[in-house]
Amino acid sequence: MMKNKKGVSNIVITVSMILVAIVAVGVISSFVVPMIKGQLGKSTACIALREHFVVRTDLAATCYDSKANNVTKLSIQRSSVKEEAKGFQITIFMTSGEAESYQVFNNTADFSARPGLPSKGGARTYTFPMAGGDKVDKVAIATILESEESCDAIEYAGIRIC
Repeated sequence: MMKNKKGVSNIVITVSMILVAIVAVGVISSFVVPMIKGQLGKSTACIALREHFVVRTDLAATCYDSKANNVTKLSIQRSSVKEEAKGFQITIFMTSGEAESYQVFNNTADFSARPGLPSKGGARTYTFPMAGGDKVDKVAIATILESEESCDAIEYAGIRIC
């Protein structure tokens, strides 16, 4: 009775395992490759535009007034490179731990009627309202890409009192 039974040959098992591995690699790569390409596109754009907008802490116009007007004035300088960004996001961190964020785009700003970005290579001073009379601890600026994704922020401390 046992003489007629035959086992699966080693060649068939090896070929089957190779085919399963090839199919698994194909399925995994169909998900992983597009995800990696998307992340690489954003990261290369952010590398080129990381310091496209900078806060000029060395200028007298960059300061905060926590007593009278409860505003923070920031001089923002724009790079003169060819690459374009949609805008930037400013986050103002107070010593109380609270933070306020504002976005400035090509033609509009979400906090005032004073629209627009600085010209290429130029600087512009923006006035940002603050919720209370708290002291500004630091500010952060992040470039917003045309795809509306935000790059990593650059932080600046030592904003002086007006």
